[in-house]
Amino acid sequence: MKHETLIYMLFDLLSGKQMSASELADKYKISTRTVYRYADELNVMGIPVEIARGRKGGLYISDSYKLPVGFMTREEYEATIRALEAMKGQICDPRIDAALEKIRAQCKREDYNFTVSNGQILIDNSAWTGENHLFNDKLETILRASTETKVLKIRYISATGEETEREIEPLILVFKQNVWYIYAWCRTRCDFRIFRINRIRNVTVTPKKFAPRSVDRSRLNLHFSENEDAVEVRFSFPESLLGDMIDWLGIESIQKQNEEYTVQMRFPDTESLVDKILGFGTKLNVISPVSLRKKVAEAAQRIAAKYTQKAERKKE
Repeated sequence: MKHETLIYMLFDLLSGKQMSASELADKYKISTRTVYRYADELNVMGIPVEIARGRKGGLYISDSYKLPVGFMTREEYEATIRALEAMKGQICDPRIDAALEKIRAQCKREDYNFTVSNGQILIDNSAWTGENHLFNDKLETILRASTETKVLKIRYISATGEETEREIEPLILVFKQNVWYIYAWCRTRCDFRIFRINRIRNVTVTPKKFAPRSVDRSRLNLHFSENEDAVEVRFSFPESLLGDMIDWLGIESIQKQNEEYTVQMRFPDTESLVDKILGFGTKLNVISPVSLRKKVAEAAQRIAAKYTQKAERKKE
């Protein structure tokens, strides 16, 4: 949390705004003493945060400030600009624009402009049917509520299709395997939960405020293997299914053995897993465990019975 707050404070000041210590303290839910300590840390890093005294005083960085030559290598500038440009397409934040402008100016000063981003990275949140702005609006609303520590009211659709209304305290935005999630404290369930943002039907910022909770990022449950109900599964499949399996599990998880491919990893033992396997038809073979093979077989029999009954009714 400290480093995030430090970076956001820097973005605020780089945008040319003069902000009082109390404004920054209120915005980031820290003490004014911590604000001044962070300002000192930025000064130690070579970023001259000025403090204007008096009733209309505050913290600011001079518009004439330039990062020292050699502050970052050419490759580091390039990577920073590309990452910020990619994020700019998803989150509308004037601090990102201000940071980009200053970093680009520094690149020109150091004669790095010939390698500065040509737009090689594009992150598009929209479905193939379009409507990108709807998702981006939702993402920006969640980010704003997280920054302002305001409770969100959401209508959420679970993996099983159940729709519930909840109040959540948004804590950390997570971008994992090309999908956005929000890690939050769910007031409805009285526990930490991770919500897939594209399953949130609608989101409303409430006037309720919440006290930031301490989150140990290293303990976030972001892997199937950490799920209490997970089982070790082994699949095999032909080359014709390789692209779809890469999209689902990633190329790093797949091994080639003779004329076919195999995957062995842990998955949540849920009906959703059975449904996912059935979606690949006869091409995906469950080698183990036997219990999962049985569940897939039973589900396939139910599907066959359903369509057989429909066909018989039509004949009648």
